[in-house]
Parts: sequence; C-alpha cells; structure tokens
Amino acid sequence: CVCPWGYETIQRWNRDAADPNRSFGATPTEGPVEETQLLQRFLSTLEVERWVCHMDLHETTDADESEFRPAKAARDGVSFLKGTIPDGFYLIGDREDPKDSWHKAIIDEVRKVTHI
Repeated sequence: CVCPWGYETIQRWNRDAADPNRSFGATPTEGPVEETQLLQRFLSTLEVERWVCHMDLHETTDADESEFRPAKAARDGVSFLKGTIPDGFYLIGDREDPKDSWHKAIIDEVRKVTHI
C-alpha cells in the first residue's frame, strides 16, 4: 500500500492533502510526496536496470467527484469544474511511450471477467 493513511481513511490523498498517484515521474503535478519517495527509494534497492511496467491497482470511486476534487480545488484556490468518473476497468498510459497494442491486450483479457 503506497498511501496507508489514505487507505485507512478512504481518501485519495495523504495526510498532507497531496495525491501520491500524481507524484511519480520526472515532472510530478503534486511535487515530492513522502510515500512515493519512499517507494521509489525502495525500488532503487532492487537493482532492476529498467522497469517494464508499473500497475497501481485501485478503484476510482464517486467520492473523487463529490469529495476529493472539490476539496483539492478549494485547497488550491481554484474553481471546481465538474468532471466524470470512469466506470469499470481502465488503464492510464504513458504519452511519451505509448503501448497501445499492449494495453489493448490487457483490456481484452480483463473484459472477459469484468466490464470495461
């Protein structure tokens, strides 16, 4: 579990109101977050030359739209713009290195056991 506090309190963000899901990579939108820094530090000890993939398995609940996103907008001093919450299984890919056929293969297999 990358963010135990968020898991225990059914929140998307950590105790500092930062979203660990948005703090990976070279240009994270949330800035450095303790939980992801610790995970990345741990992964660096495994001596893997190049990771092939990372899967963060979690659900996006309706609370993202009714609680998390409005609270984040208030925290950041911006207007909340209503969006949509995806229903079912979905993948988020890497814009700089898309793997469309690989994602399609995963989604086609998942489609056999749940809705997409």
